[in-house]
Amino acid sequence: MSTAVFSGSVANGGAMALLPSLPPRVRFAAKTALAITLSYLGAMAMQWSQPYQGPVAVMVIASAGPLRESLGKGVMRVVGTVIGALLGLLFLALFPQDTTLYFLALTLAGGVITYLYYAWQGDKSFWLIMLLVMVLLYNYGYVDDRLIYAVDRSWSTAFGIFVYAVLNLYLWPEKSAQSRVAQAAELARHWQSAFDAVQHGEEEAEATLPQLEAAEKAMERSLRVGATEYPGGIAFDRYRWESLWEPILRIDRHLGMLALMRWGRVRERMERLFPETELLRREIGQMMGQFERFWAAPFTPEVPPRRHVELSRSALETLPALERAEMLSLTEELQRLHEGLRTLLERLARILSPEPDPVETFSESRKSPRRFHWGDPEDLKAALTGMLVFWTGLGFWYLMPTDLGYMVPAMAFALSLLILFTPLNPLALIFIYTLSFAVSFLTYVFVLPVLSTWWELGLYFFLYMFAAYYFIPTALSLFFGLGLVFQFIDNTTFFSVQLFVTVLLLFYLFLGLLLIFNYLPFSNRPKDLFLRLERRFRELSRALSGVEAGHKAWRVWQRWALAQLPVTAAKMRLWASKLDRHYFDRLDEKALERYLRSAQLSAEIITLLDPLRRRLSSRGLLGEFEAVEKEVWSFLSKLRGMELDKARRLAAERGRELDARLRRIDWQAVGRQTLGDLARYVTLRKRLIESLIEGEAARRKAGLEQLKWSRF
Repeated sequence: MSTAVFSGSVANGGAMALLPSLPPRVRFAAKTALAITLSYLGAMAMQWSQPYQGPVAVMVIASAGPLRESLGKGVMRVVGTVIGALLGLLFLALFPQDTTLYFLALTLAGGVITYLYYAWQGDKSFWLIMLLVMVLLYNYGYVDDRLIYAVDRSWSTAFGIFVYAVLNLYLWPEKSAQSRVAQAAELARHWQSAFDAVQHGEEEAEATLPQLEAAEKAMERSLRVGATEYPGGIAFDRYRWESLWEPILRIDRHLGMLALMRWGRVRERMERLFPETELLRREIGQMMGQFERFWAAPFTPEVPPRRHVELSRSALETLPALERAEMLSLTEELQRLHEGLRTLLERLARILSPEPDPVETFSESRKSPRRFHWGDPEDLKAALTGMLVFWTGLGFWYLMPTDLGYMVPAMAFALSLLILFTPLNPLALIFIYTLSFAVSFLTYVFVLPVLSTWWELGLYFFLYMFAAYYFIPTALSLFFGLGLVFQFIDNTTFFSVQLFVTVLLLFYLFLGLLLIFNYLPFSNRPKDLFLRLERRFRELSRALSGVEAGHKAWRVWQRWALAQLPVTAAKMRLWASKLDRHYFDRLDEKALERYLRSAQLSAEIITLLDPLRRRLSSRGLLGEFEAVEKEVWSFLSKLRGMELDKARRLAAERGRELDARLRRIDWQAVGRQTLGDLARYVTLRKRLIESLIEGEAARRKAGLEQLKWSRF
């Protein structure tokens, strides 16, 4: 019976059954084109004076790629529209007769919004829409009916965003790249692979760290949003769900520490001397397996008892001081990893329980995630360049005072957010825009005049925008789609080829502005950005590897530098992938990849060293290492111009000196935990020196000097 019912349902609804099987690109293009069509026709049906504002907002949002968010994100874009309109009206009210002050205020506000756009770690279209509405509110210099103009523009824009959000919510709804369940299962698989790699190979362990970090961030985003998808249809309080994040973060940190301290080298010996560590290892693997299975079919996990490994004093005394400290620190990490997994399984078991949880359980997980990344020099440069673009465009408008001339600075300022310090090339935009010019002109002259009904006009809108988002790369499709908007189709239809061509030519001017400021005053070419970031990374890593100074200014700078270092390493990888391999054909790809991986590893080690150094310094235990620390800092500052063989000899000497200092410490007097911190500190310090030397060797072999060549 079930087979017959299934067959009948397919026969009766065959067309609908085919919809989910459409390729993602087709679904995205169709959904975006439909949203633009409905927002355009809806605004025209309601006799709004600016029906094309809603479609423009949809194009701007869709330029970021397929929407994978809820209606709440669409509401935030509407809020951005309203805030942009209010800011524009505020500046018009404050400076109704003084155009210079008005544009100065608009520039400063736009610069702040530009900076926030780049610093924001979430959905950036909120800031883009805000800036777009704010700068376009000027209405080509007219001073009458500004409030009505602002309301019309804001309402039309909000309507377009609302239509797009509703379509994304109900028509082929795009969840985040994966569901929560899939993300949790993927994270568990990464744990398993990382734990296996940590036990067997150093290179394999280091290679798993970036994938583990990416899976951790995906899971964090999933835990932070208020969606309602849970494993097996389980519904529970949002704070119970978020309570998983704290132990997940701890587990990732402990796995990373085991990899950096190279547990695999001494695992077998450690388990022979201390058999309880083998039990820890087995139970850790079993708990990771339970966590992965939970997301396929929820069950009450079996939580092993808490383990406290009592290390044999006689066995420890047979070891040299450094190995003794290393065994102690690795045992501590294993116990912490074991405890983190126990906590995670207990919270999973609590999820299935109807009993309430104590509030203090979630105190850590309720902390707000970091939303902005402050202080990035590239973000500041982008904000400054955007303001220069705006004033250059205003100067052009002053020399050629036409109503439509204001479109040049306004659109250049708003759309610079999509271009400055991003992989999007203005030359590609000019090419796409030229293609849009040709297609739009042909349809404007030969297609639009023969349309006579609403459905024909709607089909025209849909086909034009479907082609834009299906055939053109998503990041560039906005500039192809703008060709439709420039036809100025509204209820008072008129045809003016002169107006149409004038608007298109004005857009060539603002794209030309963006092309000029792609090189001035700060070059946005991938090779220049990569070289700047690579130089900054070396300076930050060298400075952060030195001795911590005591004055407050240093500590403030240190916190900023520690936040910048991993971001700089990630951006180096981004811009390295955009280098022109045809022109820079002498780059050694494998050596460059080793250098980038070494940079990420060094950033991770330096980040881990900082809290260790502060803890040990507060206990007065770093005085013994101060002389060696100064020599290490001096050594690292001279690494770039040093022969690699000499660098390796010096590194070995520094390592032996660090070991000797550690041997002089009475491990019974300082306590097991403190000695573990000291051992981790010395091990990570030695590992950092090795990583920087390996990175320098890979850097020299990669042939980065070729990037200093110029085409011009």
